[in-house]
Amino acid sequence: MVTLGQRLKELVKEYRIERVEDFCKSLGLGRTDFYRWWCDTTMPSVSSAIKLADSFYCSLDYLAGRTDSNYDVFFNDPADFGVRIKELMKQYNTNPHRLSVEAGISRASIYEWMNNRAEITLDSLIKIADLFGCSVDYLIGRTDS
Repeated sequence: MVTLGQRLKELVKEYRIERVEDFCKSLGLGRTDFYRWWCDTTMPSVSSAIKLADSFYCSLDYLAGRTDSNYDVFFNDPADFGVRIKELMKQYNTNPHRLSVEAGISRASIYEWMNNRAEITLDSLIKIADLFGCSVDYLIGRTDS
């Protein structure tokens, strides 16, 4: 499986980005943060990951290395994650405690996301998408399937 850092290196090369600093500045991203993602030290927030995916015309799942299919699609504006996670928990007959245990994410974080008091990170989104068997893009409402 390809990591986010490996995918960023591929995309920077494919798009012939010579000055990563200028690229980051144009997206309103911190250069230091970008290099942490590049080195697989940390994962970006959802808003930062969306900026990257949009600039490379790819899905979040492709960016994160969850798929090798870089399909051309048009994405919706991200939906309210709190609403989507509540819908999925109801659909799968689960609750924040069980989700916390199964995903290895703190229950407090899940409640924060459900109530839109904190922004979820890409690595947590991946864990939840894996549990629900869906794409990261679906989970945050960028796609309808």
